[in-house]
Amino acid sequence: MNLPGYALKLDLKKMEQENSTSDKARIIADLDWNIKIWKTDLQFIEEEITFIERLLKSNAFNTNTPNLFERLQNYGSRIASLTSGCQEIKKDIYTFLRDLEFIGENTHSSVLVAENKRLDKLKAEVKECLVNFKHLKAEIFHYADGVLKMYSKVEK
Repeated sequence: MNLPGYALKLDLKKMEQENSTSDKARIIADLDWNIKIWKTDLQFIEEEITFIERLLKSNAFNTNTPNLFERLQNYGSRIASLTSGCQEIKKDIYTFLRDLEFIGENTHSSVLVAENKRLDKLKAEVKECLVNFKHLKAEIFHYADGVLKMYSKVEK
């Protein structure tokens, strides 16, 4: 998945070589910009989850649909797990953003390597959250489409 904000990497050599604070500030600003993209993606997932939860709780599903209760329970627990994971990632992002000032002040390579690993972990978590959400959303919409089509044929 090649999305904006997901090719982000702290340039260690550049950070060590940059002497001016304006260059360091630019690198930090780029990092901050990319993290804002992640936060936007996570906010989008939250809004979509709200819609999906309302759909699943609506009267659109006939109560005699086979395995309806089990499916809705399964989807509900998976949505709750995804939501919890997204909230944890958001906390980690806010912590990382808070620490950006320290990163900008410290150019010691061991600190930059550790922060780069932390950044890679965050990036991977956000991407995984997006992929999991897209799969779950597609599965739910596919199921809802099938159920609604089945009952629209029965009513005709």
